[in-house]
Amino acid sequence: MLTLAVPVANGSGAAQILPYSVSTVDCYGAFDSGTVTLYESPDAGTTWIAMLDEFGDTLAFANANGSKNFHRAPGVQIRATLSGSSGSSVVVCQVRPMWAATREREF
Repeated sequence: MLTLAVPVANGSGAAQILPYSVSTVDCYGAFDSGTVTLYESPDAGTTWIAMLDEFGDTLAFANANGSKNFHRAPGVQIRATLSGSSGSSVVVCQVRPMWAATREREF
């Protein structure tokens, strides 16, 4: 399991190397009205792009606990960014190998 650093105030955590290709991220804790978004870097940390889940939605958790699945090549750098927080947030984001879908596809 990979635990991403989530800052307690608005900002980005340290980049880490993704060890899995098919993954689930669980984010939970006290968001204090903030949103945690996961970003990936295709060029070793120069450029950061918002990640998408398996349905094409942004990998973001807006003031709520949750889990989302995603697919990426292992070895890419990822990080968690907190924005919109009005105070001190304590949020944990853990990435693990995916084992099940978190929701049904909407048609």
